[in-house]
Amino acid sequence: SCAIFWISSTGAVVNNSNFINNYAAAYAGAIDFDVTPYVTIVNSAFTNNNALRGGAIFNRLNINNLTIINSNFTNNGASQDLGGAICSEENTHINNIKVDSSKFSNNHANTNGGAIYSKSVTNFNITDATFTDNTAGYGGAIQTYNVDSMVVIQSNFTANKATSAGGAIGVDTGNVNIANSNFTGNKATSGYAGALGVQTGNVSVSDSRFISNEANGNNGNGLGGAVYLTHNITSANIDDSVFVSNNAQANGGAIYARR
Repeated sequence: SCAIFWISSTGAVVNNSNFINNYAAAYAGAIDFDVTPYVTIVNSAFTNNNALRGGAIFNRLNINNLTIINSNFTNNGASQDLGGAICSEENTHINNIKVDSSKFSNNHANTNGGAIYSKSVTNFNITDATFTDNTAGYGGAIQTYNVDSMVVIQSNFTANKATSAGGAIGVDTGNVNIANSNFTGNKATSGYAGALGVQTGNVSVSDSRFISNEANGNNGNGLGGAVYLTHNITSANIDDSVFVSNNAQANGGAIYARR
């Protein structure tokens, strides 16, 4: 079982705490939150925690707000599928996910979301965060589905890898706004979207830098060395941004957009 299984009708706050080398045979190597209105994690560290799903943290049901501030997630893993560091349950809707001034390094998931996996989120806000050397099948650092609004500000994504798509970030459906952020050396090793991949929604990128990202898929799948956008994108705006030394095995060394 996990280190803590938390059920509360009033919410949960984890402050100035360390979770190291915890393991769960199923979900949540460190903390499993269930039926908890809000979860706030501050000044804490999660290191070498492992589970089948949600290597460090697993959110089950009725989590309205998940807030992570000034915390570190390092070497956590989901050996079966989702969320190397943090996983939100498939059937859970979260109103707000906020990640602020936190670091995610060397986390890994077997399928989706090397650092964070989420499904069905109203607002997903990332500010002043660092994602380095995280790996997964889809979304080397982050994989999210059905997000109304995803905003990434002043954050760095470096050397994250996805075997299939979204070396740094993969978004299935959602509106994505990225500002003043850096994507460097991220890779889709056998697919598309070296740094950022969005399937459906609206995309805005401003004042950001994409450097040395790669999409290395074979048989025509290496599309979008830095950014990959499908024909389902409603609108895409890229302003005041820099793309340098990105590479695609097939098409779109910097950006691949299909209509």
